[in-house]
Amino acid sequence: MRRFCVYSTLRTGRKGIVWYDVGTTDRWLCRRTVQWSVSLLLRESTGIQPHNVYKDGDTWSQDQQTISVGDHQKGQTMKVGILTAPVSRQPLEKFIPWAASIGVQQIELDVGPGGNFDATTVTDSDIANLKNLLAKNNITLSSIVCYWHTMMTGVTADHLAQSKKVFPAAIKLAPKLGVELVGALAGFPTQGKSRLNTIKEDLPVHFRPMADLAREAGVKIMFENWYATNLQNLEHFQTIFEVFPDAHLGLNYDPSHLDWQEIDYIDGVREFQKRIFHVHAKDVWVNPTRRARVGSNGDGWWRYVLPGYGRIRWGEFITTLRQVGYDGVISVEHEDDAFSPEEGFVKSVRYLRSLVD
Repeated sequence: MRRFCVYSTLRTGRKGIVWYDVGTTDRWLCRRTVQWSVSLLLRESTGIQPHNVYKDGDTWSQDQQTISVGDHQKGQTMKVGILTAPVSRQPLEKFIPWAASIGVQQIELDVGPGGNFDATTVTDSDIANLKNLLAKNNITLSSIVCYWHTMMTGVTADHLAQSKKVFPAAIKLAPKLGVELVGALAGFPTQGKSRLNTIKEDLPVHFRPMADLAREAGVKIMFENWYATNLQNLEHFQTIFEVFPDAHLGLNYDPSHLDWQEIDYIDGVREFQKRIFHVHAKDVWVNPTRRARVGSNGDGWWRYVLPGYGRIRWGEFITTLRQVGYDGVISVEHEDDAFSPEEGFVKSVRYLRSLVD
């Protein structure tokens, strides 16, 4: 006998665990029996008449149409990925097979200057070889990024000039790789101005051409909310999307940058759910004793750690993402200096896959 558990959050407001005891050990019969039981649950609680409810890939379907239970989809499957920035000097021919061997499903590929896949210098042959390498190892690209070289406010003239060269190259590269998302940073505050005023007054001057280029290329731009940039808190998120209401602009949402500031990253998911294109997995460790001594503006009382090694509530975070309909990647951004890139990736991927598989 097999026993199955189905967690339900229904339009009626009922929540709870439903157990199904299936009097067989045959996996196919077990699955069909549970699907039949869930179909009855759907009909009872949503009014849907599930004549043919079945497990189709990763979503529950009825007559080829996706069914929503309550106000969000069930049966979503997130994937676990990694940002390649810490290993951007390693040959991809070696790194990608290794990443596949530890359970990585998607890669957030750093295409910044001087790395192993430089957007400004790659050739059509390089692109073809990368596609073959990814396919051979059953890995896909979640996005390409060149974060540091997308900064357009609060930087030197030389930095701005380089960003205006690298950023467009990454945008043009994305469709060639079959990638929809390009990662960026929203710049630093302009000297003498607040973040809000920088977003309103200066960012449009430099960033609007990039946004238009991305739209023409069929590409979405995702800003990582690194606290040092203009996206320090949720007010800044709101402002940038008021200034740039374009539907193809969104977030690479990183809860760690919010948590140590005591900003509610769970409410942030709910508020900006339509703007979350991609998610970073990085945790944060806080030493309250040290903070009580030096204050929140002091040093040494917090640091980034591997997912599961800090205080981010990953179960609640991932559940909330699912509830708002996010089924994209959870991409490890490894910045924990206690672990090498390889060891950090292994531990992080193992932990996150235990939560999303």
